[in-house]
Amino acid sequence: LELQVSADVDPYFKGSAIAAVDLEGAEMETAEIETTCLPWGFKLRGGKFFSDFGYINAQHSHQWDFVDQPLIYQATLGAHGLNEKGVQATWLAPTPFYCLAGTEVFQGENESMFAYHGEEPLPTHDGPRLGVGWLKCGPNLPGRHALQFGTFLAAGNHQEAHDGDGDGLEDHWLDGDSGFWGGDAVYKYNAPQTHGEGDVIVQGEYFARERDLDIVAHDLEPGFIGSRRLDEQDGYYVQTVYGFLPRWRAGLRWDQIGLQNETTLPDGSVVEADASDRMAAMVDFTPSEFSRLRLQFNQGNYETAEGREAVAEVFVQCMVSIGAHGAHKF
Repeated sequence: LELQVSADVDPYFKGSAIAAVDLEGAEMETAEIETTCLPWGFKLRGGKFFSDFGYINAQHSHQWDFVDQPLIYQATLGAHGLNEKGVQATWLAPTPFYCLAGTEVFQGENESMFAYHGEEPLPTHDGPRLGVGWLKCGPNLPGRHALQFGTFLAAGNHQEAHDGDGDGLEDHWLDGDSGFWGGDAVYKYNAPQTHGEGDVIVQGEYFARERDLDIVAHDLEPGFIGSRRLDEQDGYYVQTVYGFLPRWRAGLRWDQIGLQNETTLPDGSVVEADASDRMAAMVDFTPSEFSRLRLQFNQGNYETAEGREAVAEVFVQCMVSIGAHGAHKF
């Protein structure tokens, strides 16, 4: 359950906050303030918010065209994507086509890629510890067609603490740098029929990440102190959604992770793993702009520590929106 509060504060600022509530408790998912009056196409934003890199990271789950995230997002940034406390500056260039550039600075607290412990024996790093930059451009297509391209990169600090012998106590610690980069593309066709019939959306993203860490302490193998561990992985997804009847849509998604999937261990050995892939098919029905019903089937083939594993999943989803709801981004 998401509870949202938003309003224009005055001629200079607008603000919004979203509280996410589940059976385990509640948390402040976003809480942000944004300028509305800066000249020359500039805009500032601050608080806790989703990074605008790529295409789906800034979307809340009810905006997704499928029930779940692509594999590369799940493995790299976790279920909540890149959502942190920080500031953002964007510039809408005075070009004859759409061109938006953005830079973001965050504290760096994502457990999957930019974790920070800051306790002995790990070194301390003052925040902010993560920087993100991105660019989005859209050519002027004729009629009902629209296209947007994007590119992005991020770099920050990352720390890990592990229990190597399984006794429940941490016994070795790593500190270093983490980063990712990639690109995205989205095409949309807005058909002249009513209620989404004939509409087409085609989108895809490529995502590569690297973690370069040094062992700063190791109770079990002191000789590994100062050694390096390097993790490299990439992935992508492509999907299309088509409105085959008024209020009815069908979609297909293919995603794959681990075209490059290797770890260079402190002893110099390299561990490689095969890629994992998944095909998803969905159909949804939208009775009104306030509700949606969806049926989805996934067939995945995953590389695990125990070997190759095939997994079939079926999802039934119902979403409702109560009260005023602003339009979503492109």
